[in-house]
Amino acid sequence: MILKLKIWALLWLYKTLNGYFNVSVKVLFAQISHETANFESEVYKQNNNLFGMREAKTRKRSVEGTNLNHAVYKNHSQSIVDYFLRQKYFKISNGNDDIYITDTLNSNYAEDKDYLRKWKWHVENTSTPLFSKVLIYGGLFFLGVVAIIILLFKLLKNN
Repeated sequence: MILKLKIWALLWLYKTLNGYFNVSVKVLFAQISHETANFESEVYKQNNNLFGMREAKTRKRSVEGTNLNHAVYKNHSQSIVDYFLRQKYFKISNGNDDIYITDTLNSNYAEDKDYLRKWKWHVENTSTPLFSKVLIYGGLFFLGVVAIIILLFKLLKNN
């Protein structure tokens, strides 16, 4: 549970830093769930490879080498950074989730012809870590309280 929450938070951070505001973390997390066989694949376990990425040869990358014909990363952050370097390189748009998925697949992300169905299955069947829901709703509540305080302060200042 802690591992999944950590990865969820890293996804949110790096997607935001890379300008993918319209892409949900759930879609990215579902892709990881598929690529890692729910965190059980050898490529994931041995290589810290969350997205089943191969070592890129022509673009900027953040890999340590190759093992099992896939990129090796020091940690999960490095794997996520490399994924977004790839997405930027292929100019994957910041559209809604469906556009993002389509653009990713159209960039020859996967060899599997059934990848779209599998990715969408994981979107539908991968649950959001409970604690992330608490953080999201707690954060929204906090922002609402701050906005109300600022508004009250401005009203009092004007009177």
